[in-house]
Order: sequence, then C-alpha cells, then structure tokens
Amino acid sequence: MRVRLFSRALVTVSIALLFGAMIPNIFVIAPRFLGAGGVAKAEIGMIMGAYQVATLAITPFIVPLAARIGFARVLSLGCGVAGCGAMWFAYADGLPWFVAARVLQGLGFAAIMVGAAAFVAETAPPSRLGEAMGITAIVTLMAQALGPVLAEFVQQHGSYHAAFLTGAIVGGAGAIAALAMPPSTVRIERGRAELQRARPALLALMLSGLGFGAAWLFLADFARSRGVYSIDSFFWPYVGAALFSRLALGKLSDRLGRHRTAAPALLGHMLAFAALPLVHHSWHLFPIGLAYGFVHGTYYPTLQALVVERNVGPRSKAAAASTFAFGVGILAAAFFLGPLAQLAGYTVMYVTAAAAAGVAALAVMFDDK
Repeated sequence: MRVRLFSRALVTVSIALLFGAMIPNIFVIAPRFLGAGGVAKAEIGMIMGAYQVATLAITPFIVPLAARIGFARVLSLGCGVAGCGAMWFAYADGLPWFVAARVLQGLGFAAIMVGAAAFVAETAPPSRLGEAMGITAIVTLMAQALGPVLAEFVQQHGSYHAAFLTGAIVGGAGAIAALAMPPSTVRIERGRAELQRARPALLALMLSGLGFGAAWLFLADFARSRGVYSIDSFFWPYVGAALFSRLALGKLSDRLGRHRTAAPALLGHMLAFAALPLVHHSWHLFPIGLAYGFVHGTYYPTLQALVVERNVGPRSKAAAASTFAFGVGILAAAFFLGPLAQLAGYTVMYVTAAAAAGVAALAVMFDDK
C-alpha cells in the first residue's frame, strides 16, 4: 500500500513557508537600491551578508526551541520577526541601521527555513522523504521567484519604500498561517546528529550556496551595471523550471539514486553561472534563469534528503545541518564574493561561483564511488 504524502501537516507548513520565504526574497532588489544610492559593493555585501550571519548564528537553536514551544510557534515567530526586519529596512537611514534590519530578517528566516525543514523531516513518511523535501523545495523556489517579482511590481508602480513594507505585510500573513499547523506527533530525539558520512553532501550544499548567494545578493546590481534594470526575465523562468523539475522529477532521486541525480544537476548549475558574464540584454537572463531553476530544483532537495539519510541521529537536526551548510555558502558569497567583485568585477565573481559548483559536482561524484 502506497503511503500518503499530502497531509494537513505538509499543506499547512507549505503555506506558512511560502509567505515566510517571500520576505527575504523581496530584498533581492535591495542591492540595486543601495547601489543607486552610492553604496560601495563591499558595503552592499556587508548589509546583505548581515542577514546570513544572523541566520547561521541562530540556526543551532531552532530545533531545541521547537522541542519546547512547537514547530507552529517557531514558524509564526520567525515570520513575525522577519516582517519586522522588513519594516525596519524601509525606514533605515545609514549603514548600521540597514545592517540591523537585515539581522532581524536573518533571525526570522532561520526559524522559518530550519523549522519547516525539520518539521517535514520528522513527519514525512521515510519511504517518500525525497518527495516531501521536494514539495517544500517547490514552495521555497516559488517564494524565491514571487518575492522578487512582487518587489519589482511594487517598486515600479510605487517606490522602494513601499516594496520593502510589502515584506512586513507578507510576514504578518505567514505568522497567521503558521498557527494553523498541527502539533508534531513525533518527539524530537535528544542528542547530536552524526554527519561524518554526509560530509560530501554538506560540502556540495555549501558550494552551491555560494552561487545562490551570488545570484540573490548581487544579480540586481550586476544587471544594472549592464544596463538591465529589471530582473524579472531571470526569476519567472527560474520558478517555472524549478516547479517543473520538482513536479515532473520529484521522485527521480528516490528511484535513480541521490548521487546520480545531484551530480549532473550541479554541473548544470556550473554552466548557468559561467554564462552570466555574457549578459548584456534582459532577454539573456531568460535561458540562464530557466537552466538554473531546473537544476537547482533538482539537486537541492536531493542533497537535503542525502544528508538526512546519511545521518545517524535525529532527523530534524540533520535537516537543520543541511540548511546551515547552504547558508554558509550564501554567507561566503556576501563576504568573499562581494569584495571580489569590488576588486575584479562581476565577471570574475560569477566565474568563481561557477567553479565552486563544479567542485560540488566532483564531491558528489567521488562520494558515490
């Protein structure tokens, strides 16, 4: 008998995750706003990266907090805090205030992402873990596309201020939606996750996160430097391809195997980022977004499932570790790739991100030997 995948737990956490994950993705237009205001690339990296520092700092405490107050309250709190950070950014004036706003967003987003991943890892049927991770990946990818599109629309028809305030409204909606989540019937195990056998997958997540950060933190300012003032042509095909890969290929890694699914997708990631320096018109972003959406929607939940399976210990903490590893890559993008772009330009930055994805593919390939 086939185990049921969709349940009240998966549906409600997906709705809360959609709203919550839109908040930081509204801020992909922030580098363009800051760059147009004369903020240096290194300082843009500092502002955007403060979010990731906060996310990583709080991540180890999210699962223990969920054990005390429940996953629903953790996600609701996360959406509320991230929404407050969005409102703060809208009224910020000066580097310290922008950094503080991003810190609030990062603290909230950690609760959203880690809480959702851990909840799914604990409640999903083991035989359909890859599919369940894929569903939440679809939701996250939808937020990653809808957030920028919503921000672009509000900014073009209103202002940057109004676009950033939209994040606060979305946060309030997410906080309410999260309270509809049922309590987890699984008791979170005590102890640490033993992740020695998952290290190659964690490394791949970290290196692929470097490219993700390079796109989400700097794409708007990079496009502006090439005379392209809208990045919709990247995000719409991105979400469409990501949705297709998760809906059409959601069972692929469960059947074909994690390594044989993730490695080719990571190579596709490498090629997509290697093509970014060739962008000179808005339509150039379309095929790159299409390719990146397809491969990211394939390898990310596959690597997450691999980490959980290779772990000896609490599944929720393994899921949190996979999110943490990806976040380390995004943090490195902010504090390493930002200064690199300042010194050598965006072309060198994106080629470096592409090379990192190639190393990630090799790590997965050799792990399968």
